[in-house]
Amino acid sequence: MAAIDRGIDFSNWPYDLGDMIRRRFSELGGLLLIALALAMTVALATWSVQDPSLSHATEAPVRNLLGTPGAIGADLLMQLFGVASIVFVLPVAVWGWRITTHRPLDREVMRLLFWLAGAVLASGAVACMPK
Repeated sequence: MAAIDRGIDFSNWPYDLGDMIRRRFSELGGLLLIALALAMTVALATWSVQDPSLSHATEAPVRNLLGTPGAIGADLLMQLFGVASIVFVLPVAVWGWRITTHRPLDREVMRLLFWLAGAVLASGAVACMPK
């Protein structure tokens, strides 16, 4: 059962209207996840070590296309996972697409754990590559 089905009570509304609103909320949530994945992709693609962030104080202008929030987010992902931070983008976009197209999300906890484990393992694999 999707999370949106558990969160809103449409029992007093006509079935068709409640179902339509539930579908639109679901689609909006999926589109927001896809937009988040695109924003993460843009922030990571335009990441620069010279940008001001939480670990780098500078007066230089921000080069990241998403501005200071994009520079901070991309810098945090690059510090935590390096180049393997790209692993974070694809599952978010896939989950957004599945929600938008009304496909069920089953085994959510297991998928989340595998996603995090995959990111850590991808970081380790990229760290083993020669420079």
